[in-house]
Amino acid sequence: MRLRNTLVLLLILAGLGAYVYFVERPREQREEEKKKLLAFEPDEVTEIRLSASDRTIVLAKEDGSWKLREPIAAPADEFAVKGLLRAVADAEVKRSLEDAGEKLADYGLEPPEIELRLRTGEKELPVLKVGKKTPVGYSVYLQKGDDPAVLLSSGSLEGALDKKVEDLRDRTVVRFEEDKVRRVALSKPDGEIVLVRADGKWRMERPEPRDADADVVRSFLTSLRTMRAVEFVSDDPKDLGEYGLDSPRLAVHLLAEGDREDRVLFGRENDKRQVYVKREGAPTVLAVSQWVYRDLDKKPIDFRDKTVLAFSEDEARRIRVERSDGGSFELVRKDGDWALENPGGKTIGYRIEQFVRDVRDLEGYDVAGENVTDLSAFGLEKPKLRITVLGKEKEVGTILVGKRSRDDKTEYTASAAGSGVVYLIRDYVFDRLDKKPEDFVEAPEEPGEKAAGGAEDEAAQS
Repeated sequence: MRLRNTLVLLLILAGLGAYVYFVERPREQREEEKKKLLAFEPDEVTEIRLSASDRTIVLAKEDGSWKLREPIAAPADEFAVKGLLRAVADAEVKRSLEDAGEKLADYGLEPPEIELRLRTGEKELPVLKVGKKTPVGYSVYLQKGDDPAVLLSSGSLEGALDKKVEDLRDRTVVRFEEDKVRRVALSKPDGEIVLVRADGKWRMERPEPRDADADVVRSFLTSLRTMRAVEFVSDDPKDLGEYGLDSPRLAVHLLAEGDREDRVLFGRENDKRQVYVKREGAPTVLAVSQWVYRDLDKKPIDFRDKTVLAFSEDEARRIRVERSDGGSFELVRKDGDWALENPGGKTIGYRIEQFVRDVRDLEGYDVAGENVTDLSAFGLEKPKLRITVLGKEKEVGTILVGKRSRDDKTEYTASAAGSGVVYLIRDYVFDRLDKKPEDFVEAPEEPGEKAAGGAEDEAAQS
């Protein structure tokens, strides 16, 4: 009996499921489609024709990407085009005015202010005519296909369709994959900077061979790749000299894997604080923000690796710090962890680890001197700090840290002993290195502190 009842219940449940799936669900979908202004999938659209009284814009999808076809042939902004299609696909009919035939001009529909035609493959969807916004409420008047009824939809649809060519045009100046770039050359009137990547590392070849700062090179390439035009200046420039592009103040030449090359020219600045830009081989003169240009206008020193003493944490076994006030301490690496030798109290582990990282990652922000033989001019003859890094069998190197007064201001300096190169470091970097042994040890509790704390705990518990 129980088995039969269970089977009956299962059959009832299966029937209910089938009813919901085959009857109720299609009905709900039909109701939803009734609300939709146009029923289509944005990804299936292959052509867009957007017309207004002063313009006609035609876009076509080719090989999965959107292209402008009228009034110019140019790549389209994928994000902007998809946003337009999504706005139309999501638009719903709020209300229908059946007796509005004689008032079409009042609604801005005779002629329409905007007309949209969409094609999915060989099929053309009903034309969408967009009129004025309603005087009250956030809606817009429109008509669909041959239906004489005037429909109301969200006013945001009018904003989504009221586009000009520049709104739908791709503003990317140059396209490339950062990880495939293997050579970067910056040409300026005062010289050339050449950076080359080999075995995963960046090195500066010109103006002189130096290790390059990989983070700076990466940031430069990111700024170049994400650079966007703020204005399309001319698609058919007659004279590049008008824009300062015949003798550019900066030219960036990229060579990527597969011998792909790109060259971007930067010209003069206009009165809107924009810099004229043109990709070699492309017809269009663009304008970008002056801040983008300033971020790309690098000097050799900007790309140079300014690590004071390069070493890996695995190399170091001991770090000895000697201070100008006579104090000193040593950090020792044991079983992978760094510890203060003879601490005299409970140590603060994260502070020790942070100090080791600060020593390992110490970088200058500028070069104060090269081929230096007299350290006294840099406050390093008697340094504030002498930090010696020792390996398992030999010394890795010693960092000298000092300060000097120059032009009524204090500068902090650092140099790897014997390197002949002195760097300028930030004041907060100096403060992070200027440590004493007690900075790594917990302060001892004052007499009575524990008892008072215990009394407070008892009071809180009661």
